[in-house]
Amino acid sequence: MPVVPTVGMHQAKTELSRLVARALDGEDVVITRRGQPTVRLVPVAPDASGVVERAERLAGSLRTSGTLGATAERLRGEWD
Repeated sequence: MPVVPTVGMHQAKTELSRLVARALDGEDVVITRRGQPTVRLVPVAPDASGVVERAERLAGSLRTSGTLGATAERLRGEWD
């Protein structure tokens, strides 16, 4: 298993732009706090734009309509 380099919180704050560039290049970037891994810096998938908004809209529709089938059919065109 490859060793993932870690970066302390202070270093991450001072070198954020460089760390983002590394993550965008596909490198794992793990930020630690007091020596413990805390977060992993990863790029957002290109196809993930709008997923949260769509999920919230679906959840709202389910609350008001109570039916998954009709809501899924209505929203299907938005996902393609």
